[in-house]
Amino acid sequence: MKVHILGEQAETQIEVLKRSYPKSVDFWDANWLDTMIIIKIPGYSAHFDAQLRADEFRDFHKQLKEMNKRLKRKVELTSMEGVIDVQGRINLLGRIVWKVETQYPVGTGAVLTFEFDSDQSFVPPLLKELEGVLTNYPVIGTP
Repeated sequence: MKVHILGEQAETQIEVLKRSYPKSVDFWDANWLDTMIIIKIPGYSAHFDAQLRADEFRDFHKQLKEMNKRLKRKVELTSMEGVIDVQGRINLLGRIVWKVETQYPVGTGAVLTFEFDSDQSFVPPLLKELEGVLTNYPVIGTP
């Protein structure tokens, strides 16, 4: 399962590999997902392992759906551990400015911050990819 945040000459890809703790039923343990993050921007490429949470994908999907409807609002995918932070802002013409910050290894590693543009046409495929992730890795339990 892959999630692509795309723009002109830029790609942030998150591949969800598996649940980190597949036997857990506790909200705090069961929703960790092992992922691979791949960044491709002019002059740089990076790939690294990261743990993200199913509820982070759920919240991002909900915000993105609302942004696609109303053409306003900021959306954000923020990892609890600080490995990735993606923010998108849309204007009334459907142009989205994405700001991405990654850190690897978490807490002590190199930080890469970059920005890129896309338009609203990239949102429907992203929503479908997120729906696929949430179908295969639904949020388990409640906090």
